[in-house]
Amino acid sequence: MRGIKPRLGHLSSETTGAQGEGLCVRTVTPMRWRRVGWRVRHRLYVHVVWTTRDRAPLLDAKVARFLWRFLRDVVRQERAVVLALGMVSTHVHLLLRIHPMTSMPRLLQRLKGGSAVIGTREKHAHPEPLRWSKGYGIVSVSPAAVENVRRYVREQHLHHPEQAIPGWPPPEPENRIPSARARMLAGQELQRAGP
Repeated sequence: MRGIKPRLGHLSSETTGAQGEGLCVRTVTPMRWRRVGWRVRHRLYVHVVWTTRDRAPLLDAKVARFLWRFLRDVVRQERAVVLALGMVSTHVHLLLRIHPMTSMPRLLQRLKGGSAVIGTREKHAHPEPLRWSKGYGIVSVSPAAVENVRRYVREQHLHHPEQAIPGWPPPEPENRIPSARARMLAGQELQRAGP
């Protein structure tokens, strides 16, 4: 098992027997195991979507700014990272990188329930309260498809132009994962610059 290494015991020899016959008996002390710190490498990506109750156009620029800050903070508290956020007046799309121990039902309850309660209490959604529909959609995303999904999420205002939020430019992604081509081009630039 990786990460757990045995600390080898020692072999000892004893000579026993009548009148020094030299019979050799080997005894082995029990092995002791010690835990060695190990890192878990993971690349878990999910695309999450939820809508306003009855698809009512409740999201405006003020609510969108509030949601961007609120959702990013809650996601970080739940050991995840927002890679892309897309909003139109009736629904929200998130692309997240999550930790293996992240509880998705808990995360979504905090995102939806918390934003509705705080957004309404602090009057970010005025005059109507911020309300979300029951349920949500969640799809796992392969590492190879992250860039395509990121583009899709960030371009929601182009996919639904009639529901675009006026005065709300999509925010820049928090944690950009460079594509293989971008890494290659960056390496070429460094080689040209030289020492």
